[in-house]
Amino acid sequence: MAAAVRPATATDVAQLAALESSTYADEGYPAPLFYQALAQWPQWFLVAESDNIVVGYVLAAPGSDKTLWIMSVLVDKVARGQGVGRQLMQSLIANVHNHTREFSRLALTVSPNNHGAIHLYRQLGFKDIKQINDFMGPSQHRLLMHYDAC
Repeated sequence: MAAAVRPATATDVAQLAALESSTYADEGYPAPLFYQALAQWPQWFLVAESDNIVVGYVLAAPGSDKTLWIMSVLVDKVARGQGVGRQLMQSLIANVHNHTREFSRLALTVSPNNHGAIHLYRQLGFKDIKQINDFMGPSQHRLLMHYDAC
């Protein structure tokens, strides 16, 4: 699937909220969060679209110690396995390399059972730091990974 990666806009929010809902049901991010992210971190909010349909996104937010935290990477089921997640992550990484005065590291957490995502992140240069048990709630463990940008 040929997808174009570009900055997210307010006109994408309905599709983003629908993608979250179809993937995570009630646990997905709601539309107001996307509007807030657009207002606060527009340069760290990217979408992938194909034929004018949003098929994925990546959202990151500044943290402490020159770390940019990846809050979410999501690719629509119909577009998975076609390189869309890689495109989104590579675009975000390229953007961080242009902002190394602000950020020296990317960080993310991922379910230790999400082998496909972990494999992708490792291929992109992320390193395993540690597993954090109950990070997202009881029995919701996460693997902390870092990417050094400089």
